[in-house]
Parts: sequence; structure tokens; C-alpha cells
Amino acid sequence: MQSNTRVWGRLSNCLLLCAAALAQGQTAGKPASVSGLVVDSVTGAPIPRAHVILGLDAEEDRTYGAMTTANGRFSITAMAPGSYAITIERIGYSMPSDADAPDNLVLRPGDYKNDLRLKLVPAGAITGRVTNADGEPVEGVRVLAWGEPGVVGSDVDGRTDAKGRFRIGGLGPGRYRVEAIPQNLYPPAEQRTDGTVDAEDAPTYYPLSLTFRLGAKVQVMAGSETGGIEIQLARVPIVAVGGKVEGAPPDALNAQLFVAQQGGGGHSTAGIKPDGTFRIWRLYPGKYELTALWEAPGGRDLQSAPVDFEVAGSSIDKLVLRLIPPMDIAGRLEFQDDAAKPDPKAAPKLMLLNAGIRGGEKVVDVAPDGSFHVEQLRAGKYRVTPSWNAYVASMQLGGTAIDGSLLDLTNGSGGGELSVRLSAATGSVSGNVSDDKGAAAGASVVLVFDGEGGGVPPRFATAGAGGMYRFDGVAPGKYKLVVLPDADTSTAMRTDELEEYEDLMESIGIHPAEKLSRDLERRERVK
Repeated sequence: MQSNTRVWGRLSNCLLLCAAALAQGQTAGKPASVSGLVVDSVTGAPIPRAHVILGLDAEEDRTYGAMTTANGRFSITAMAPGSYAITIERIGYSMPSDADAPDNLVLRPGDYKNDLRLKLVPAGAITGRVTNADGEPVEGVRVLAWGEPGVVGSDVDGRTDAKGRFRIGGLGPGRYRVEAIPQNLYPPAEQRTDGTVDAEDAPTYYPLSLTFRLGAKVQVMAGSETGGIEIQLARVPIVAVGGKVEGAPPDALNAQLFVAQQGGGGHSTAGIKPDGTFRIWRLYPGKYELTALWEAPGGRDLQSAPVDFEVAGSSIDKLVLRLIPPMDIAGRLEFQDDAAKPDPKAAPKLMLLNAGIRGGEKVVDVAPDGSFHVEQLRAGKYRVTPSWNAYVASMQLGGTAIDGSLLDLTNGSGGGELSVRLSAATGSVSGNVSDDKGAAAGASVVLVFDGEGGGVPPRFATAGAGGMYRFDGVAPGKYKLVVLPDADTSTAMRTDELEEYEDLMESIGIHPAEKLSRDLERRERVK
């Protein structure tokens, strides 16, 4: 009897396990479903006609969607299990960027989640008026709101009406710099005999600044309108930039100039005369890069080496732009120490970062024997950087020795081979960040290159527990350290915006293999 009982017990367990396995298999194939409510983050009221999008974070990149009903509710069924990113769209609203931002939604087989409560932030607006230096309203001025990263509605623009009034809507909560940009057709300055001097209105940041750095920030709250933003356009002298283009190919077509401004965009303009001379009018104050462009027969583009200049209230003459054909450069790596050698299995690369205003980069593969080949590189200055933990200590181009990593090819390469000497003796800088309350955990620390030339992007670190920050793998050189003020931790990291914190920056120098310790204090800027 006991033997039969044991047999039946084993059989029963087997049946139970089989049933459980069958049920599990059936569940594994079952789809998931979700439903919920979309509400206004300020009033809590349901939002109708909101578009809810659930994107599956998987290889098939599957997306599901639904529109909310009149009472703000939505439902999505027959969904594949997985992790979903949630997006909600509705005119007049933006996605929250704070604690109300939705986390990824994880759905398991057969899940039904019916309690989702999603929030949208009602958009704000900025209103105001633009006048000229005489206080008269200016029509047709483009007005932009430059927002911070993560702020929905940044870089939104409007136009002034006949009374100089503007309204920029659709802005998420946050702080914005407001810029007024008058129309500029680049005609020559007028020749006047009545004793007056021709001048022009320049792009101006609220309330009256020619630079992004000194523009005041305007606070926008959710669902509210910030008004009374009066911008008076700065009046500046009309200047010209002139010079000559040398070496233009005789059979080239569509000769033109490309003007790029630091912190802004660029534009192309005609005006190269048959003798190669040119003159560009009405450039606003600032730093620029100028390049001559041609189209060679067959559609191949040619360009001169770029020339840098700064407009500061008076005309500039005698700039020289020389055609430098794209160059091929053969090179080889050398190593000061074995630790600087790359792992060939990691597909090592050498990056040539354009140090000019226009930027850009060229990436080349490094062969197992340390050789590399750069093809069709345009004239300019480049910061040479390896893709692994090492830095360029020195270089040699043909017979010219170069200290550091800045490669000047504005006059071409001369056909010489490039030798790049690498070292693994990188340094580090670390320390603690504090403020008036003690250790500043979560503080944003920026490391800015302060040496010759550009092409070195800033680095960022977040202070951890106890306020400690650290930067490793730092190439020797001159740098500046700054802790962003608490209110600016999400500030846009444009080059000219980092200059805003110049008065808070601390200069440091890092030597090979040095472990520098530097404690920092988070301070608020005095506006």
C-alpha cells in the first residue's frame, strides 16, 4: 500500500509540473496591455487628444500608439513584452524633464497595467518688444529663445509685427536667453555727405548685449507667459572685410566665400572678382573663419585654407586665401612607453579634430604595425587624438618637429610623412566640491582646455557622495576648472556659454603622470 502511495504521489507531482510548464508556455506567448490617464501637470485636469507613443526598446524597434479620449484616457492592447520608452505629444504641452518624466515601462508576458498616470507640462511663452537705438519699433525682426539642454521648446523663434511686438510660444519650463536678429542683406555702406554716418542694428541679446555670454536669462514657468521683455537693438559701425584669393584653378566654377561665425552659423556669399579680390560688408562684431570655395570640373569641391579674423568696429583688409588641394598623408605611430600601444583587437583609430570654428573630424584606422593613411584631408589646423588611453606627446611632419598634438596644415603637408609619438603618461585631477552647506554631491564640474588652438572638447564630471569629482586620462597641458552654479547645472555647453563662467574658473596645469588634487567651491555668479 505504501509503495502504491509513493507511486501515485510521484505521478501527481509529475502532472502538476507538466501543468505548470504548460501554463508557463502559454503565458510566455501572451501579449501585454496597458491603459491609463494623461493629465495636466499643473491643474491635474485630463488632457484629450494627446498622442501616447510606446517605443519598444529592442532590435525590431516596434512602436505602439493611441490617442486619449475626451476624458484623457487611453488603452493599448496586443503588445509584445519588453521595455518601452514613453513619449506623449500634444500641441501646447511638453514632456516633463524633472521627476514627473515617465520611466521606461517594462511589460512581461500577459501583463495588464491599467494604472498609468502620465503628465504633460503646459507650455509657456515669452512676449515683448524690439526697438532700435532710437527707441522706435522694428518690424520683421527674428526673435529666438535659446533654452537649456532638456528644455522642450529651446531655439524656438518668432517675428516682430509692425509695432515691434513678438510672442514666442510652446516653451517648456526653464530659463532662456532671448536674441533679436534684424534682417541683413549685406549691401555696402552708404556714402553720405550730410554729416551722418551709415550704421546698422546688430543681433542683440536681451536686454542690450552683443554677446551670448552677457545676455540675461528669462525664466518661463509652466503654463504662464513671461512678458515685458524689451530688447533694444545695439547699433554698430558698418565694416568691410576684404582681401584676395590666390591659386584659384582657371577652370573652376561657382566661386564663393563661406563665412562662419563663432557661436553662430555661417553663410555663403559671392563676390570673388576675376582678379581674385573680394570685399564682404556688414559683418557684426565677433570672431569668424573665412574660406573660399570652388567647384572643379566633374563636381569635385575645392577650398582654400581657412583664415581667422575678428570684427571689432573697423574694417579689415589684406586677408589672403590660398587654394590648398586636399592632401593624402602617410603616417606611423611611435611610442614613448609600451602602455601607449593600442590593443589591435580593439580596432584602434586616430582622430583628427578640426580646431577651427567650423569644426568637423577625420577618423582613420591604425594598422597592426602602427601605420595609418589619411586621405583627402582639407587644409586647416587639427588636434590629433588616439581612440585609446594615450595622448600625442609630439609629432614630426617631414623635417618639421611639432611639440604637442596640434597639426597645422594651413599651408599643406609638403608631401612629408607624419610621425606621431604617443605616451600613456596621462594625468588626473580630483578633489572635493563644497558649497555653503557642506559637501556638494551632484555638482557639475567642467574641465576646459586652455592651451594653444582648439579642437579639445570640454569634459564633464558629476560630484559623487561626499562631493568628490575626478577626471582621469588627462593629457598634460593647461586647463581651467569650474563648478557650475547650482542654478546652471543643465546649462547649454556652447563654447561661448562656458566663457560666461570665466570669473569662476580656476587655472591648473597638469604634467605627465601627475595626480593633481584640487578642491573646488561651488559659487553663484554675481549678475
